[in-house]
Amino acid sequence: SLRLLLELGVQRPDSCAATSILEHAAWLRQLLGERGLKVHAPARRHQQSGITGITWPGAGPADYAAARKYLLEQNVVVSLRGGRLRVSIHAYNNAQDLLRLVSALDEFRAQAA
Repeated sequence: SLRLLLELGVQRPDSCAATSILEHAAWLRQLLGERGLKVHAPARRHQQSGITGITWPGAGPADYAAARKYLLEQNVVVSLRGGRLRVSIHAYNNAQDLLRLVSALDEFRAQAA
C-alpha cells in the first residue's frame, strides 16, 4: 500500500492524491461542525493532513469507546487517540465513505441520547 501511495504522489503537497485527502478532510470537518461536534485538526493548511479528531459536549472516554465499537459494527473504521475518536482519511477514501461515517455517528449519538 505504501508503494501505491508513493506512486500516487501523496508525499507531494500539490499532488492529486494529497489534494483529494485535504479536500475530503475539510469537507468532513464541515459536516461534523454542522452537527455540533468538535473537530481537532490543525487550522493552518500547511499543517493539515487526513487525520481528524472528534469529540462532542458531555462525552468522555467510555462514550468514545462505545462510539468506536458501534462504528466498527457499521464497517466504519476509526481509532481512539488522545481521548477522542480519530479518523484517518487516505487517498482511497471517497465521499460515500465520509457520508457513511457521519451517518453512523449520527445514529450512534441519537441512540445514546
